[in-house]
Amino acid sequence: MLCCCVPGGLTGSEWPCCTLPQVPAGHFVHVARRRRGQVVPEPTKKLQAITRALPPDRQQTVTVLAPQVAPMQTLTPECWVGSTRELLTVDLEKGQGAVGGCGGHHIMHECWGWSLTKLAATHYAPLITKSPVKVVSMVTLVVILAGSVWGITKVTDGLDLTDIVPQNTDEYAFLSAQGQYFGFYNMYAVTQGDFEYPTNQKLLYEYHEAFMRVPNIIKNDDGGLPEFWLSLFRDWLIGLQKAFDRDWSQGSIKQERWFSNASDEGILAYKLLVQTGHVDNPIDKSLVTQVRLVDGEGIINPKAFYNYLSAWASNDAWAYGASQGNLHPEPRPWYHAAEDFELKIPKSAPLVYTQLPFYLHGLGDTQHIIHLIAQVRLLCQKFEERGLPNFPSGIPFLFWEQYLGLRQSLGLALLCALVAVFLVMAVLLLNLWAATLVVLALAAMVMQLLGVIGILGIKLSAIPAVLLIVAVGIGVHFTVHICLVREGT
Repeated sequence: MLCCCVPGGLTGSEWPCCTLPQVPAGHFVHVARRRRGQVVPEPTKKLQAITRALPPDRQQTVTVLAPQVAPMQTLTPECWVGSTRELLTVDLEKGQGAVGGCGGHHIMHECWGWSLTKLAATHYAPLITKSPVKVVSMVTLVVILAGSVWGITKVTDGLDLTDIVPQNTDEYAFLSAQGQYFGFYNMYAVTQGDFEYPTNQKLLYEYHEAFMRVPNIIKNDDGGLPEFWLSLFRDWLIGLQKAFDRDWSQGSIKQERWFSNASDEGILAYKLLVQTGHVDNPIDKSLVTQVRLVDGEGIINPKAFYNYLSAWASNDAWAYGASQGNLHPEPRPWYHAAEDFELKIPKSAPLVYTQLPFYLHGLGDTQHIIHLIAQVRLLCQKFEERGLPNFPSGIPFLFWEQYLGLRQSLGLALLCALVAVFLVMAVLLLNLWAATLVVLALAAMVMQLLGVIGILGIKLSAIPAVLLIVAVGIGVHFTVHICLVREGT
């Protein structure tokens, strides 16, 4: 495009892409006669005589014959690129034209026989210059653009999972049935580092309960949400506290020791109650009567929270695995034995990653999934502002979250491309009207492509969006050449 927009040559008025090589007319006459079977001798090459005088000491002259230098021919790297104006300025009476340089009316037709150049020069070019044709063309363009606008309203976002697997396969049949009849997915609400879990347990419960307002999340029979790791951890500690209180009331456990008739759960609760949470002084038996594993508000003792976590992960493995908490770093292992009198329980490292599992239903198409993603994202943002770093995870967010901002990103990319074309054309052509016409032509082309996408039922995803942006670059090449012809270059 740049080579067509910058003039060159000795005079500064030659346009490389709009110049065809000049071929002597006699060459075409010679070729045409050979085609008719006439034997025509090759034209005699004229030589130029150059006489050179030698120095005075030698009384001789030498004559040197040199071939005549052919005139400089202007070659174009793209010989197929020409000017439509050349087709309109062909003089058939004189047999001379801008294309080919053929001599004579009869020879002109032989040079152009059965060619697109002849068709364009003799039929197409005169046709499009007529006023009725221009009117019909503009009316047709308006109708096409109106149909494109209607097609754009039919464009839907999405990329079904069945679009990325081969058809007529078991995987395709499964995904098709799942999307049509079930629409079932799982997701996780992930909490991450820079959060004090022991002292912010109430906020974590509120975060879990907030998902009650998401209609696509499956609820229990009582209308509540499934338990997550912190609630299961709390319930386990509550059960141990009840066993300890029972043994304490029966005299099986005292402040300093337990007896043989104490239950395993009561003994484990005793070991947990004496934990201080401090590395320097990990055991304090006086805490047996001063603290409880879980207080009246359902908050786990924050000082020994990570000591309790080590015991829960190792001694209640079923609940720990069912919680799908995926705690990181993993709690330190510690296994309880009633006959073991060692009271120290190792303290786990502070958590930096946890998961809250949920199950989704009623997600049959992209629109429902996008609506769900928007709801969950808004919920996560609210708790992010309250100091809980979190984000959602799962298949719906992995495959469909891109559609939340796809149309905005596509519109911004197309706008940037059109503005760039306008600026380049305005600078190189020094003509704002020409730059405006080029941009309008490209915008109409993009509008028509979007209309075709909607009419054919093709869903808008990242792939069609990229192709639309690429189409702007491809359309610039031909649109700029038409503009150059209009400007007379």
